[in-house]
Amino acid sequence: MKKSATLIAVLAAAATTPLMAQEPVQFMAGAWECRLPEDQGSKTPPILYIGVAHEQGGAARTDLVEVDGFARAVAGMARVSPGDGGWVQLSPEAGQPFFVRALNDSKGGIPAMSVKRSESGAAYHCLRLPYPKS
Repeated sequence: MKKSATLIAVLAAAATTPLMAQEPVQFMAGAWECRLPEDQGSKTPPILYIGVAHEQGGAARTDLVEVDGFARAVAGMARVSPGDGGWVQLSPEAGQPFFVRALNDSKGGIPAMSVKRSESGAAYHCLRLPYPKS
């Protein structure tokens, strides 16, 4: 009985864990339009591209992604490592390490995430592209 209760608790925790915690590389993959909360009127918001890196055999890597964003301020292959508070740290070849975290408040089912360019910096709110503009 005790084993059953433990198994149920583990399965319940896994079911409520955000996708980012389960498969961060697959969640992050794509092009993202990022805006600071105080800069919603910008006509040219920063774009962040994150691509999945593959082994020579074709399998997706979980520890490495390709990045290009913020006017090439971050670029190249980036190491993926867990951070504090649900953040995932990306350490690119060019540019400073930055942090990403999935958001649950997506607009109309559009995947969303926060991006911080430094641990103490403001967080960008990013939506995966393409999405219909209203």
